[in-house]
Amino acid sequence: FEIVFPGNARSDLAEAIAATKKSGRYRYESLHRHRNGQVFPVAIEMTALSSGPGEAPCLLAEVRDLSAVGAEQSEAYIAKEFFQKTFVDAPVGMMMTDGDGRYIRVNRAMCEFTGYSESELLSMRYGDLTDPDDVAQEDLAAQNPTGARYQSFQIEKRYRRKDGCEVWALVFV
Repeated sequence: FEIVFPGNARSDLAEAIAATKKSGRYRYESLHRHRNGQVFPVAIEMTALSSGPGEAPCLLAEVRDLSAVGAEQSEAYIAKEFFQKTFVDAPVGMMMTDGDGRYIRVNRAMCEFTGYSESELLSMRYGDLTDPDDVAQEDLAAQNPTGARYQSFQIEKRYRRKDGCEVWALVFV
């Protein structure tokens, strides 16, 4: 794998393997290295296969070269890579939640800020770390007077760290 996946794409592979084992199928875009050293974009669809009960799953990967796609798709891939790198390396805590407030992605700085590991945070909802008074305030801040949801807002709120300490944060949503 080290030969085919350039260094910065290896962490994507580990995440993809875990997601495939969990859901059975996973599709993502990454980078591959040609034998001549040139790096090019690929689309990878992974499927978990099992030969029987109790057997460890095998992974089948279909890899498609994207280097011939149009400029528009290449720009989208570059933007996605920029976002992912920015998210991972940001010096401030960042997280993504689903519609129910469950954490679906957190960065290292968020783990350090809260004192929880990534796997612990991914099993939680944003309300689990937020002071109960601030949950209601945050829900209210997300609404404008007409009841429509804002696209973005900011709020000061209290988080409860794993060690029990309360810490304040300025949150941009």
